[in-house]
Amino acid sequence: MRLSYILTTGNRRQTDVQILRQLQAATPLPPDQWEARLMAGAVSSDFSNVRVIGKRADRAAATVNDALAECAGEYVIFLGGDVCPAGGKVVNIMLAILDSDPTIGAAAGRLVSNEDEVRPLTSSTLITLGATAFRKSAIQRAGGFPTFTGPAAEYDLTLRLNHHGFKIDRREDIIFRGAFSPEDEGVDPTQIRQQLLVAKRHLPPKLARVFWQDWALRYQAQANHAEQGSAIHRAILSARLRALSQIFTAPDPVSESAIESVFGFRRASTAIGDWARRNSVWRVVLAQFSENLWAAYNACRSSGLQMRCVADSNPAYEDLAYRGLPIVPSGRAFEGGGIDGVIIANTDPMQLEPALKTLRAHFPGPILALCQPSRQATHAKATAA
Repeated sequence: MRLSYILTTGNRRQTDVQILRQLQAATPLPPDQWEARLMAGAVSSDFSNVRVIGKRADRAAATVNDALAECAGEYVIFLGGDVCPAGGKVVNIMLAILDSDPTIGAAAGRLVSNEDEVRPLTSSTLITLGATAFRKSAIQRAGGFPTFTGPAAEYDLTLRLNHHGFKIDRREDIIFRGAFSPEDEGVDPTQIRQQLLVAKRHLPPKLARVFWQDWALRYQAQANHAEQGSAIHRAILSARLRALSQIFTAPDPVSESAIESVFGFRRASTAIGDWARRNSVWRVVLAQFSENLWAAYNACRSSGLQMRCVADSNPAYEDLAYRGLPIVPSGRAFEGGGIDGVIIANTDPMQLEPALKTLRAHFPGPILALCQPSRQATHAKATAA
């Protein structure tokens, strides 16, 4: 069998039937070449290739990895809520990508709401849970799906897939649609706690401390702006206590190549060094307080560049500093002149054009974008503008 879907719709019969009908329309395969596995619920007998995952005797409820074990498909798409692939073309693209190379562990895309709102990416190097087709054998070799959700799960699973030698192929033309609003997602304290613990679990100690500090600073600022500061503060404290309680527990480090695939430290260092020499750049502004700002910051230090500030107009970061660099709106980042170049450190290719437009209104010189333009392969080289 070619393809299995895993659905977690929350035991809602009407939703189950609606999603399954959408999958029938969107899956360009004969009925005997695809199936759906439901985590809960009951469906009409009209769906002969649908199975409900039964409760196991040793657990209160079936898990997504119980469903994975029962999947008969070579490839697996894990769907949450009301999300589906946006048509047969999308499914064909994912199957073609996975068929083309056995070392590709996942073909990842984007989540788009029914109102055409695009969910921002945590990073263009990560899988997007709910909008990705996986090679079943790759997921099993990597240890299965995470037990948590959100960005923490995406970092965890991507790092583990890369660690076991599997690549992630991200494409902007892989679209999954559903009834959700990116604006409603907010800052989730549980997901922040999990993300910090993923850094502690998988990264070497020095790097784990770096990302713990960066992510805690970023999410605390966002939460304070949204008047959720106390909840995030408690989540960060909980993560710290959890990490301390596991001080004698062996971590689960991933390989250096897996870390490079996700964070791109060497790629950033090479791109920034070459760009700076080519354009005679010394004094720079970093643009956008992204999840992986450290890659640009560290590469600038290694290249001997002088950094003035971080340009980011998000009001949540007002009066904040990143490792001694003030975070200021783009209009103030170039006051006084003397800047030779700008490095855009954002991690979502769809945010690149707006960022360039904003920066060009204040700075006519060389700009380096570390994230690739839209519709390019995940591992494309950085582009200079």
